[in-house]
Amino acid sequence: MSSETMRQYVGDALRTRADQDGWDALRAFAAMAGAISPASPSELALRACRAAGGSDEAAYPAAASLHALHAAIHLVDDLIDGEERPTVDLAPGLRANLALALQCIAVEVLAAAPPRLRAPLMLAAAASGRETSRGQELDAAGADDEAAYWRIVEAKTPPLFTAALRMGALSGGASAAVAEALAAAGVPLGVLVQLGDDLGDVMGEALHPDWERPGDNVALRFALEADHPERERFHALVPLAADRAARAEAREILVRSGAFSFCVHHMRVAADEARRAVLAVPLADHAPVLELIDHLAAPVNDLLAEVGVEEAELEPALA
Repeated sequence: MSSETMRQYVGDALRTRADQDGWDALRAFAAMAGAISPASPSELALRACRAAGGSDEAAYPAAASLHALHAAIHLVDDLIDGEERPTVDLAPGLRANLALALQCIAVEVLAAAPPRLRAPLMLAAAASGRETSRGQELDAAGADDEAAYWRIVEAKTPPLFTAALRMGALSGGASAAVAEALAAAGVPLGVLVQLGDDLGDVMGEALHPDWERPGDNVALRFALEADHPERERFHALVPLAADRAARAEAREILVRSGAFSFCVHHMRVAADEARRAVLAVPLADHAPVLELIDHLAAPVNDLLAEVGVEEAELEPALA
């Protein structure tokens, strides 16, 4: 397993360009490559490459591209959300400028891929960025109802995961058809990640922008709309979420109302759907991708323990 070597490659790819341009902000992102998450799109591409029978090294250009693209998306997400603690300490316009550079780098680094793969890899990266941008715009507009929420989730988060699976599989020698089939698992995988983010954003101690736009967070929407005894109280608490005590009370209602269980249920459904999609694809070894899905789904049990919800409570809450 050479995830550490992959991180070094990704960091060097960004650092080289930062040094060429004398760009300190870009150097900061090169340094961040050393902390690439085991659940990141870059890691997913590495695992998809292994699953297709390829060497780890074959996935490095795709991993570097996805890291740059992921960083660009985070920068733009901070701008849209009005994040008070942005990824980098730059004025908003300069963060947008850096995001543009990272998007360009996401294509540029793919020149290191074998000639026959450059065009399909570049197309996959570009499509992922475009589709995510559209999803972010839809997200900023907000969801009028639950159906709109699910459409936004599928538009915003999965494109990066489908690209990672496709780019990794192609890098590992898979045919276009196999890569396309594996990429389909990126949709439920992205949904799993987004649901986990939604839950984490409102169950954590810090005040998150989702409290100001509760219709865009599935846990908050459930507690506002579902029929439960504390719905009126929850409606009263949401506008007061800036107050720590009000927010703590609202979090308790999220658990008692079934909102927490609703999210956990859909996270498990998404994880199972992703596993089935992967297993349906003819791969040299399914394990590398399945292991990452398990890693992404694992926090569900931690969340259950953290808020004191027993397994037996999940189904009644959903009934």
